Amino acid sequence: MNNIALYCGSFSPLHNGHIRIINEVLKQGLADKLIVVATFDYWNKKISIPYELRLKCLKTIEDENIIIDDDIKDSSSSSTYELLKRLEKKYPNSQFKLVLGADNLASFSLWINYKYLLEHYPFVIMKRNDYDIESKMKELNKKDYVILDCEQCNVSSTFIRSNINNHLLIKDLLPEKVLKILKAN
Repeated sequence: MNNIALYCGSFSPLHNGHIRIINEVLKQGLADKLIVVATFDYWNKKISIPYELRLKCLKTIEDENIIIDDDIKDSSSSSTYELLKRLEKKYPNSQFKLVLGADNLASFSLWINYKYLLEHYPFVIMKRNDYDIESKMKELNKKDYVILDCEQCNVSSTFIRSNINNHLLIKDLLPEKVLKILKAN
């Protein structure tokens, strides 16, 4: 049985913190493969970098263990629940887990079929600032989760976009290939 982690996000833009998380999930044996999905649209925020450009940046990190799934743009819905149902059909005999930032837990009860997600998928949770993950997991009655043992990344896509808008340096925050793609576009 394949052990697959699913990491969804806007990746607007993909940065070194995202790549560190992906590599740590695999390095720590939390998954055999990791599927990365750039959200096509968000119900609660506007995405500033076009989907095709974000996808092109993600494709720079794809390899035999990191799968960039781009079928979401053709889907009638982009909820995590429906995405997992589609991936279970695409990858039979696989067990899935969700990779989430701790900040996503605050609004998790607003996700489509969140109770099903809580009951059926283990979580890999990335620390964010001083967010109390254990208390939130207790509140959600979630027992099958692991907190990613990884040096906390203090960079965010929001910070990078702000630096771009203010003409500040971003070179050390992004992989070189991603930086070239963004400069060209």
